[in-house]
Formats: sequence, C-alpha cells, structure tokens
Amino acid sequence: MAVVGLEVTDDHAERAAELAMELREAVNKYASLTDTSLAYRIGLHAGLLTAGIIGSARFLFDVWGVAVNVDSRLESTGESGMIQTSLTMQRKLEARYEFVPRGKIMLKGVGEEETFFLIRPLRSA
Repeated sequence: MAVVGLEVTDDHAERAAELAMELREAVNKYASLTDTSLAYRIGLHAGLLTAGIIGSARFLFDVWGVAVNVDSRLESTGESGMIQTSLTMQRKLEARYEFVPRGKIMLKGVGEEETFFLIRPLRSA
C-alpha cells in the first residue's frame, strides 16, 4: 500500500499514476531479466483517509478509512499486470492519461463501482 498526497498537493493523482506505472514497468523489467513469471495487481483510488501512529509498545504508522478500503478492493479485484482505477481517479486523470473502461464491478463492503484500467500517459499534441 502506498499513499500519495498525505500533505495536500494539486498533483496527487498524477503522482500516484506515475508511481503505479513505474512500479508496473519495474516489475515487468525484473520478470523479463530474470525469466520469471510474476503476477501482480495495482489499484488506484482518491479520497479522504485517516493517518496516524498506532500502538503503545511498538509504534506503527497506518492509514485507514473508506478510501483505503476502496483502493484495497480495486487491487484485489483487478486483473494481473493491470492498474485498475475508480471512476473518481479516472476523472482526475482523464485529461492526461489513456484509460480502457472495465465496467462496473462489485467491491466487497463498498458496492458496485465503475472501474477503468490505466494504460499510459496521453501523447502530447
């Protein structure tokens, strides 16, 4: 789990998309170089969350909330090698990135959600 924008930024969605695409590229490159088959899924969502230190004997930083749950479900219901996004994230990124609609899927504990696969940045004109 990675979080982008714990400090308020105007470009948190783009930063998350770039991180996801770089991660996808790194995993694919590693698999190619090592002749290994690696299965992975990436989920992207934007929303409010709660973050903080938990524990009293061993301190851990954690994040939780509806946005974290939606993102986790997007990852777990995604397809191998793909970056699955919510409608919320797709709308934040649609002017700069190419998407393929996946359609509505049922996300446990969330309900039906319109989803998309993030493909690549759009080419500059």
